Amino acid sequence: MDTTTREIGERIRSAMSAGLTQRDLADKAGMTPDALSRALNGHRGFATVELIGIADLLGVSLQWLATGRDDLRQTELVARHNWDAESERRVNGGHDADTEALAPVFEAYQLAYPNGVPMSREIPERSAAVRDKLGPDFVRRFADRIEEEFDVDVVQLPNLTTAYSTLLAGQRGLIALVADSYWYRNNWSLAHELGHLALGHAEGGVSEDERQRQEEAANKFAADLLLPRSLMTSVDWATVGLPEVASFLWHHGVSTWALRTRIAYLKAEMSAELLSALTESTPKFLRAHLHEIDGDPHAMARREQESAARQFPLGLLDALTERVDEGRVGPQRLAWALGVSVASVMPDEESVAEQYFQAMSRRSPLSDQGGSLADSSAS
Repeated sequence: MDTTTREIGERIRSAMSAGLTQRDLADKAGMTPDALSRALNGHRGFATVELIGIADLLGVSLQWLATGRDDLRQTELVARHNWDAESERRVNGGHDADTEALAPVFEAYQLAYPNGVPMSREIPERSAAVRDKLGPDFVRRFADRIEEEFDVDVVQLPNLTTAYSTLLAGQRGLIALVADSYWYRNNWSLAHELGHLALGHAEGGVSEDERQRQEEAANKFAADLLLPRSLMTSVDWATVGLPEVASFLWHHGVSTWALRTRIAYLKAEMSAELLSALTESTPKFLRAHLHEIDGDPHAMARREQESAARQFPLGLLDALTERVDEGRVGPQRLAWALGVSVASVMPDEESVAEQYFQAMSRRSPLSDQGGSLADSSAS
């Protein structure tokens, strides 16, 4: 009896729906019932073409059927879609290029976790419950707090056109952000994609209307998480001064566009001065008042630099490093994730500790408090 073939047979049986008989599966896979029965019990091997057909019929990946592990490179992504005024729909024109750019990320997970990725913790569907778990002033360390509280990983790559989220192997949440200087936009994207994960949204097999509905739901989740009604009603927007508004932007993670839109949505009264000020870009408005908010003259540049940096989850880097040190995988993907040369992560290389420390230190939280939020139209 072939143990490997028998394990494949067990996976096939586990994936069969209640109404699908072995005879039906054999007919559809081009096999005789006897041949399928013997293969399921490990007395006969599967031909490759038979496994391909069975995987397609059962709606599972060929890699999972053959090995018991999913091919993370085949991961389906849920994207943050931008609003197209001409079509009046939310669109994602960069999907194909972004999928290619994210392929090395999924390969890194495949190499780091050959026996399956760790499972994320459950994310509450209510944004208020998520906010409670993340704690006060969470926005300044938004990505770190999501990883710490929910075991959801966050990566930042410079060559993406928009943000994405997915469940790796159906069990570990991953959010991919654009590494650029628009820290407020990235925080909105982070909240938006967290909403997709919390609400169980999926990209594959979803109709256009359903995808639009999911986008609206994720936007509402993000707005309620970053600008909850209780926070908004604590400010009198008809009388508040511009320095106080700038402080609100800086410490609560709000862009000018997002704040203006949220005030309008809640039908709060707003002064003409504030309405005019909130038509300015977030960086321009903040730079006019930042000296009154933060004593650091380079505070804005520091936050922009942090937002523009490549970033990978520490757990993934640790797991990859261990596999490289054990000689089980090559160093190329670890070097790519760390943004260093291959030579610097070779086992026994003297510089590896220093290179690793430098990559880790980019993730250390900054001492200032505050947060960031973006709107879906910021650029």
